[in-house]
Amino acid sequence: MSHYRLIILAALFLCAAPDVEAQVFGRKASQEEAGRGEEAEQGTLRAWLKGNKAERKDLREGHRDARGTHRSARKERKAAEAREKAAKARKKAIRADRKAARAEKRAVKKTEKARKAKGGGLGRLFSKKD
Repeated sequence: MSHYRLIILAALFLCAAPDVEAQVFGRKASQEEAGRGEEAEQGTLRAWLKGNKAERKDLREGHRDARGTHRSARKERKAAEAREKAAKARKKAIRADRKAARAEKRAVKKTEKARKAKGGGLGRLFSKKD
């Protein structure tokens, strides 16, 4: 930002003192010549600044997100990384849930099998083992 200020200050200094150029090159500048030079210089400075602004806007156009608002490339990249990370975490949670469900199903199957092998039913409740 500071180099923009420096350029503008230099241009304003040259506009404010048009006879400096004449002193440097050893010729006398008349008042009307100085006025024309000042207007031309200010015009070119204004055009340069406008052009620069337009160029900056063009550069920013590439970083519009879905809502149509300006976002820097770094913010966009960070948001994309966060989305990827969240998607991975979701997939991992789903896998863990399925794994737990399979383990529970396996455990239930084993206990059922063990109960059947033991010989379940009402007979074991009323057995006469006195």
